[in-house]
Amino acid sequence: IVMKFNKKTDQAVNHTIIFGIHAVIEVLKAKKRKILHIYTTNPFPKSFKEIQALLTSHVLVTCITKDGLTKLAGTDDHQGVVAH
Repeated sequence: IVMKFNKKTDQAVNHTIIFGIHAVIEVLKAKKRKILHIYTTNPFPKSFKEIQALLTSHVLVTCITKDGLTKLAGTDDHQGVVAH
């Protein structure tokens, strides 16, 4: 969980960071958490088509570097996919 602060209210807001192909797929299948943004690499990881098939129209997909994904996930075990 990543704590960020709302600039207007200065209150903490929890953002759950999910990383790894299978973890992101399971969260999307469960439909219990709202995924707003998925960060991935270009070219897409091999299993990204399965993620794409589960996405709804409100999810933004952004391609960034592997180093950027590592910073977001806090680890290099992200398998090319980070979601929040």
